[in-house]
Amino acid sequence: MGSIKHILLFVSLILSSVCFGNMDDIQQEIDRHVSSGHYDSAQYYIKSELSKKHAPKTIIELKHQLSRVLIYSSNYKEALEVAYDAIDLIKDNKEKGKFYFLIGCIFYSVEDYEKSIEYFDLLLTENEPSLNAKALLILSEIYSSQSDDDKSLKALKRANKIAQNSKIDSKLTDQIALQYNLRIENYEVCKRISEVMILDSTSFLITRCNALSTIGDCLMKQDSLEKAIEYYERALDLTIETNDPDLIKTTSWLLIEAYEKIGNQDKANAYHKIYNDAINDSAYFSIDKYRGLYALEKERASKKDTKKSNQRSWVIGISLVMVPIAIILAVLVRKKRKAIAEQEEIAKKSSKKIQINSDEIEKIERSINAFITSQLYLESNITRKSFCEKNDIKSERYLSQFINDKYEKSFSLFLNDLRVEYAHDRLKTDTVFRKYKTSEIAKACGFGSLKTFERAFSSKFGKTPFDFIESIND
Repeated sequence: MGSIKHILLFVSLILSSVCFGNMDDIQQEIDRHVSSGHYDSAQYYIKSELSKKHAPKTIIELKHQLSRVLIYSSNYKEALEVAYDAIDLIKDNKEKGKFYFLIGCIFYSVEDYEKSIEYFDLLLTENEPSLNAKALLILSEIYSSQSDDDKSLKALKRANKIAQNSKIDSKLTDQIALQYNLRIENYEVCKRISEVMILDSTSFLITRCNALSTIGDCLMKQDSLEKAIEYYERALDLTIETNDPDLIKTTSWLLIEAYEKIGNQDKANAYHKIYNDAINDSAYFSIDKYRGLYALEKERASKKDTKKSNQRSWVIGISLVMVPIAIILAVLVRKKRKAIAEQEEIAKKSSKKIQINSDEIEKIERSINAFITSQLYLESNITRKSFCEKNDIKSERYLSQFINDKYEKSFSLFLNDLRVEYAHDRLKTDTVFRKYKTSEIAKACGFGSLKTFERAFSSKFGKTPFDFIESIND
């Protein structure tokens, strides 16, 4: 419950307290800015430290901090650039894990869940309890948003098991316990955990906001509506202090729903204005920004291919002149290549270009054309896997590469664009459809989440569905 971004921010914040023991003063200053939501000043401070002369390990840690703060600011492209730059400086795969986690968070933030899952799954191969627990916590949210409750609960149970059997940060343990008890509907335990978070003077502002909203959620489930509203209003007061429009939007929506349930439409309308203002202020992730991420990955892959090509040409030239030396060099180069391949295996898997035969390409194209013309995208719970199984496509990666090459989008973005275009066109012509609640419109267009629908619609058309309907009616 609560905002997906709440959980992302929380687990990312915990990272700072467990990874950077050798730069305490710098870390405390960064946390001071971040805890109060001053992400711009945090970026400025970190960049000023990066301009100074530091040990390589400190530079890497600063880049990690910068990448996570950029995620909070929704500056995903720069966050990804910083993460990749840091990865290139690290030789140890295990040490790279914290950056793979951040990259997974980046794609999770922009709702490219397939790519996010790839990074988190690869991260789970390393024996890092804290990182694994965080990744599983977010994977649980991803699977839940895809309506895969079995996978979601399994991921949450794995995270809870790690929390119980490993020495990880107590705040992370509490957050996992909170999410787990919410899932199994143990609301009294959830309220107790949340109250501790609210009273903890070391808790970040965002943590207290989330705790207040969670208590409100529990009370709503227990039909204590008036009491739930009290907690939601306290959460909104704190959320406004963060100046984060996405969080303000989420909390105000909770109040809209609560007041509508008790029949106070005037109050609901008042919070609807706050909600709409927050949506208009939100720095939503756009298609252009996604293309920036995709272009960055392609550029990274291209540089690797060029580097390998140059290495091959150099070895061949030497062999024509000095065969004995070339044999020794070839052995060394092969060893070096093998080492590089092992170090960069995870990054390659996400960006490697694969060859697809013409028959498979034709099959994918036919399937997509039928998918569009028959409006099959209006069905809910569509995933890459289900699409491939239904259309007998050999590999999910074939489908992703085809869509990336042709449309410069992920499968998720391609699917959501089709749905919001349908919504946009139908709202323009269907007066009855305009009278539906926004949540009903989202469901009719195949969306499992109202937030995902609003974000996709705003990104595509520059207006929320509510504002678009208002402009038509006027």
